[in-house]
Amino acid sequence: MEQEVDLFMPNCTIRFVGVGIELIFSFKAIEQFEKFKQNLTQNEAGGMLFGSFKGNQVIVEEISTPSNGDKRALFSFIWEKKAANRVIKEQYSKGLHYLGDWHTHPEVFPEPSGSDIESIRSTFNSSKHELKFFILFILSNSEVVKSHVVLTDGSKEYKLNAHT
Repeated sequence: MEQEVDLFMPNCTIRFVGVGIELIFSFKAIEQFEKFKQNLTQNEAGGMLFGSFKGNQVIVEEISTPSNGDKRALFSFIWEKKAANRVIKEQYSKGLHYLGDWHTHPEVFPEPSGSDIESIRSTFNSSKHELKFFILFILSNSEVVKSHVVLTDGSKEYKLNAHT
């Protein structure tokens, strides 16, 4: 089931509305994404999304960035698990929840690969949490609003389409 959403950009945030939630990316998160847009000669970058909940709002307040132990290639990104788990614990101690993952693709309109979907589903299904979904965010090499946003419940994905 694909769900369309509307995009608004007040106060320099990016908002996706749909599937019963309002997904908001903070200005701080957007600034970080801008630093990692991938061109055709750079390796993929990635990290995790952290944030909070307020009613039906999911707010991505912070993102992690690649660590030295991550494996980065032109068409793949693999986290170093110990470093990733350490970041999750640090963010949780600040009151922020792990919400999902992000990584780059060297495309204007990125699409997830089969391994991207398999990875986020596996993470959702093997993690201890009480969330209804995790977020998979694939950063466009153009504008952040052209990025690919998918919610997964571990067995099905819900694509959020930005409308300006």
